[in-house]
This record gives sequence, structure tokens and C-alpha cells, in this order.
Amino acid sequence: MFIASEAEDEHWTTVLKCQIAKVILQYIATPSDKDVPIISRPPEVEQISHDRPDITMLKLMIVNG
Repeated sequence: MFIASEAEDEHWTTVLKCQIAKVILQYIATPSDKDVPIISRPPEVEQISHDRPDITMLKLMIVNG
């Protein structure tokens, strides 16, 4: 539960690489070969629901505990 899955680990690695590439391209260097794409936009993040949670069962568990 607290250990990242392989897909989450890959996503994290990709995000870090994109952030580093963006900083390098913006402040340090320019690519010498324009034909080789350098990915500087991180992948999309899966959106979570913004609906109000139903915590009725949680309240019952606290009362009974």
C-alpha cells in the first residue's frame, strides 16, 4: 500500500526527467539536433473525483469504537 507500483515509479521517473530537461533547455543549453525530440512536458496526472465524500460509515465506526 505504501510502496509505489512499477507504473507509479515509471511515472515519477518520467516526471523528474521532464523537469530536468525543461530546466536545461530553458536556462542552460539548446539542442544541437532538432530531429531528436526532447520531452519537456510531464505526462498527464490522473484526476481524482472532487465530489463530497460519504463519511457516514466512518462516523458510525468512531461512535461504536
